[in-house]
Amino acid sequence: MTSKNPPMEFLRGPRVVLCPLRKEDSPQFARWMNDAETANFLMFHRPLSLEEEEEWVNKALHMPITEGAILGIWLHSPFRLVGSIGLHSLHSRDRHATLGISIGEANLRGKRLGREAMSLLIDYAFRTLNLRRVILWCYGHNERAIRCYRAVGFQEAGRLERHSFINGEWQDYVLMEITPDRLKPLVAEEKPARRKPAPKTPAAKAK
Repeated sequence: MTSKNPPMEFLRGPRVVLCPLRKEDSPQFARWMNDAETANFLMFHRPLSLEEEEEWVNKALHMPITEGAILGIWLHSPFRLVGSIGLHSLHSRDRHATLGISIGEANLRGKRLGREAMSLLIDYAFRTLNLRRVILWCYGHNERAIRCYRAVGFQEAGRLERHSFINGEWQDYVLMEITPDRLKPLVAEEKPARRKPAPKTPAAKAK
């Protein structure tokens, strides 16, 4: 969804911007959450109404800053909402929080947008909030997401085997964690190497 009224920016990376959620974004989130492929990797397995999604956004907007923050993931160009990311269950005494992320636009998954968004928010968690650990939970069959988490610096910390029943099969529930020393630096997407021109052969001398 391209926005005519862009939201306030919070964290900016090479390709994405993290912004506070807005009430008018609720229909977009509702569409994503009711997509079968998306729901296959989330912790709920029933349709969500627009009213329920509006209630979720409203709770996110009123979440105390001491408990965490949920943000929209926006592309730079064209400037449009593509997903959400957040820190919740923030513990100031123990200095850890839980991360959740979803790229709603299916055609943009696997484009390293989630990796960039996580790097931005986790760097903020360590440098600004002074956290010492960020954790997340995911299903074991979500291999693409696990590769993304590892690329950011997450490591598996535990696993509940055959914990969740999804699409007729039992799936593991995987706990992953990251600490400041494991966070990999955020770099702009590498440009493809230019092909070197073929060497010129000397012209044959006329006889």
